[in-house]
Amino acid sequence: MSEIVELIISKDNTVTKSNLLIEAAYKLTSSEFKLIQTIFSNIQPDDTQTNTYTFPIKQFLELLELKGQSGYSELKKITFDLFKKPISITIAEETTQITWLSLVKYNDNKGTITIEINKFWEKYLLSLTSNFTSYKLFNITNLKSIYSLRLYELLKSRINLNSKRVITLQDLRAKMGIEPDQYPKYSNFKQRIILQAQKELKAESDIYFDFVEIKKGRSVDKIEFHIFRNIPKEPSQQLTVETLLIEQNNLSQFGLKPKVISELIDKYSTDQIDRNIAYTMEKMVYGEVKKPAAYVIKAIEEDYAADVPVKEDYQDKLLAKLQGNSASEEKDKYDRTIEDFESHLLSVIDLKESLGIKPDDIQKAAYEQLMEYQKYQEKKYDKLVSPKSIKNTYLKSICIEVLSNIYSSNT
Repeated sequence: MSEIVELIISKDNTVTKSNLLIEAAYKLTSSEFKLIQTIFSNIQPDDTQTNTYTFPIKQFLELLELKGQSGYSELKKITFDLFKKPISITIAEETTQITWLSLVKYNDNKGTITIEINKFWEKYLLSLTSNFTSYKLFNITNLKSIYSLRLYELLKSRINLNSKRVITLQDLRAKMGIEPDQYPKYSNFKQRIILQAQKELKAESDIYFDFVEIKKGRSVDKIEFHIFRNIPKEPSQQLTVETLLIEQNNLSQFGLKPKVISELIDKYSTDQIDRNIAYTMEKMVYGEVKKPAAYVIKAIEEDYAADVPVKEDYQDKLLAKLQGNSASEEKDKYDRTIEDFESHLLSVIDLKESLGIKPDDIQKAAYEQLMEYQKYQEKKYDKLVSPKSIKNTYLKSICIEVLSNIYSSNT
């Protein structure tokens, strides 16, 4: 048995594997697929061999959103099937019968599980220098359908080529492991497979797609997929109040309305926003942008700066200018607002009663008080807490911090 190492279970892990494996035809459940990809995400392309992995059962149950004893039983069934049930996999026109795992051991007294993948898969995971695809694990963890999972990989592998893929229905069905008697009518296949995957990928992954049906006679024979980048916020990325203020200030300099700013901050990562702000500003310096507001919105939405890097020295200077004094000034205002509002909140809420009700109700009460407070606070702090000019997330963050201060001082 190879070296035993601790499996890292994180949605930020990167899965890297040969496109030959992605193009293979096989059948798995969504849970089986996610378990295999979690193991694969612990293998690096420059590794010389795969290892034997051990990990806490509870941690993996949380990743798969399996709960309680039923979740534990489900995990045992998943690993048992992957270990005992041979699959027929076709790679590069060669069909092999193989199992995914070569060892499964439950360490019940430790609450852990030890797994070793079959050495057959090493050639599709190790020493990869070309013809491979990489993606973050969080792009698939929230996908429910196995067909969405498989289509994600089939399309992700083409995103850096011509971002288009034409595939016959027969080939697509085979790669997804769909039996001939499953969804025999195209209308059902389209509804349950393609449209469901389109919805899931758009909401949960870093790509999305449109498609065109290509007919042969009166029947659909092929699907032409058009693949686009779709960069959602990563799970680990939570905007702090200070970061939120910085982004609002940066975008407001282009004359964007507060509602538009809020939508951009909600939908796109701070990295994507920052690099496209810098990209737009550089274009403005060279006189290539006539309507900055419209341009920066389009740049962020389509991520103009993703493949065309802005000069580092220019971007650093720009972001330093944007984030220099504005952040500290806004933070000072924020701190003053916290102090003043806390004093006001303490005067209108009976703490003894408040501490006896649900936290959600306390937050709601605090938020209502803040909305009242902002009416006479606008003039004092130049509409700092005006709901028309600042996103509600900012207002709520004030309530949360104030309530945290109140609780800590009364415990």
